[in-house]
Amino acid sequence: MLEGLVLTPIDRNQGDTAVICPILYRHAFGKIFLWNENYEVVGNRESEVELLRKCKATFTNLKLDMIGGWKPDGRLGTAYVIPKHKDLDRWRPIAPAPSDPGALAQRRVARALHCLLVSLPTTSSFYLNSVAEPGRRMEAAAQRLRNEGCTAVTGRCYDIKEMFSRIPHEAVLQAVTQMLVKYEDEGWQTMKVSYKGKLCVLSKTRRKAKGYVSIKLK
Repeated sequence: MLEGLVLTPIDRNQGDTAVICPILYRHAFGKIFLWNENYEVVGNRESEVELLRKCKATFTNLKLDMIGGWKPDGRLGTAYVIPKHKDLDRWRPIAPAPSDPGALAQRRVARALHCLLVSLPTTSSFYLNSVAEPGRRMEAAAQRLRNEGCTAVTGRCYDIKEMFSRIPHEAVLQAVTQMLVKYEDEGWQTMKVSYKGKLCVLSKTRRKAKGYVSIKLK
């Protein structure tokens, strides 16, 4: 009875399945991935071996293998979309990468970037460590605005999941570069990331530390 239709799980509703027309599903996939200018088509399943070879060469040339090794048996993930639980006409992008050959280096770089973000002054970042922070920070911001004579503020809300998938790659690179330059100007040279655990330490030297991998800021 369901032959020819797409059966897909619903976001956040474990066990629930949506039955979708394949044309509608194809359109949703195209809208989220293929037609989205923030994604770039680099090949297909048949070209995976060649793509991985090129990725490994780039990975090695950038010396990322000094941060984390390349998994020789790694594979590329398969992207797909699933409908959101509150509105089946809206879709969530899924791009799993459990077998990503460069996953270890990526995790360590992500931890280093996270540490740099949380180390920024609260007035220089929108980063939040917990959901309890927005109220306090908004109240403080409102008080500063009142002190400056401001009587009204207009805001705009976004779906955070869609926001991250639509941020231009160039904007992300620019933001990261600006943050790194800020730390460099303050004299910091490396971020030391623990091999085990989540400990990260900023350093003004490039000396190696036992149990840590050093990531240069420049």
